Amino acid sequence: MKSNGIALVAALILGMAGPAVAAKSGGLTAGGRTLAGPGTTNLAAGATETVYTHASQNTDACGTVVNSSKASSVRMTLVGPAASTATFDVAPGGSGSLCKDALVRMDLTCLGGSDCSAQWRVDDN
Repeated sequence: MKSNGIALVAALILGMAGPAVAAKSGGLTAGGRTLAGPGTTNLAAGATETVYTHASQNTDACGTVVNSSKASSVRMTLVGPAASTATFDVAPGGSGSLCKDALVRMDLTCLGGSDCSAQWRVDDN
């Protein structure tokens, strides 16, 4: 009977530790094609920030965003020559990538009524 009690306590401890370990996020890391980042940006509701500007317009690149906000989406906007744009809205707790030929800059915009926090990275395509 004593060994059953020890096994039960051990199972409870492991059960409680599991969700805490699973909840940790690894975040973005730099890779072999990374041009900028990884970085973290905090934005007020409705605010826009340029997180990357390329010196020339001849690099095809991709942006990646991890939205760690709980209530607001983050819009990633990739701007190319002549202000051509591609956008992708990343839901709270979600992530996404978007590519653009001849990338000039990458902007992040906090959508919704509460502040945003997002990790970002730009990679050569």
